[in-house]
Amino acid sequence: MGIIASRNLEDQRRESNGITYFDRGTLTGKNGRKYDRFAIQTHFVEVGEDQAELVRRYVLPLAQPGDVLSFGAKVMAMCTRNVKTKEEVHPGFWAKK
Repeated sequence: MGIIASRNLEDQRRESNGITYFDRGTLTGKNGRKYDRFAIQTHFVEVGEDQAELVRRYVLPLAQPGDVLSFGAKVMAMCTRNVKTKEEVHPGFWAKK
């Protein structure tokens, strides 16, 4: 598995209130309802960081009434300390390198 290119393109890059985000376009959901999608750029989230503080720092300066927030699974795992280091993983006999 190689490095996956970012889906955040330079022409999608925006900045507001000191926060960098990427306009990921509009999706059409059920009943024709439209959703604007934005990816907010953060610092590298470390294990055990406070997810509420991440929201205060990066989301609230941009949020508008009616907005819906979703966190990526990797960020949630880091905040809840639900991660294992390479040294902590012990593959079984049938696992391949």
